[in-house]
Amino acid sequence: MIKDKPTLLLVDDEIIDVAILLEILGEDYNVRVATDSASALHSVDTTPPDLILLDVVMPGMDGFELCRSLKETANARDIPVIFLTARDAAADETLGLELGAADYITKPFNPDIVKLRVRKHVQLKIRQDHMVVLAKQQDNEVVYLNFINEKLRTKERREL
Repeated sequence: MIKDKPTLLLVDDEIIDVAILLEILGEDYNVRVATDSASALHSVDTTPPDLILLDVVMPGMDGFELCRSLKETANARDIPVIFLTARDAAADETLGLELGAADYITKPFNPDIVKLRVRKHVQLKIRQDHMVVLAKQQDNEVVYLNFINEKLRTKERREL
């Protein structure tokens, strides 16, 4: 696995869809595959991906339940989820977005649209992660400056 490529987790039990998506996205991303929700949860827990492509209809826990579970988990709540499903009712799309999905694409899908939406959400995630790093650095600098200020105040009091 090449580390400089973003990582996608594709969660789908339909082998043909997995093969098509690997063909579409495999050149630009490291794509991991889970064919059920339990495997997906384990994969996210082990090594969180940059984005999750999630089918709704799966054995066991469905995609909606998995999305709900991911959004309630500290190490997964900020991972963008794109539903990629044959469930095309407006109520399903609404539910998916209400559960915290970043996007909802119905099957059959246009490969170019999938590539564009995945790229957009991966870029947003990378920017968000960068902002978090910058915020932590700034917090550390503030703590350091407060420490230095306190040392200077202590020194000034001793000199008086």
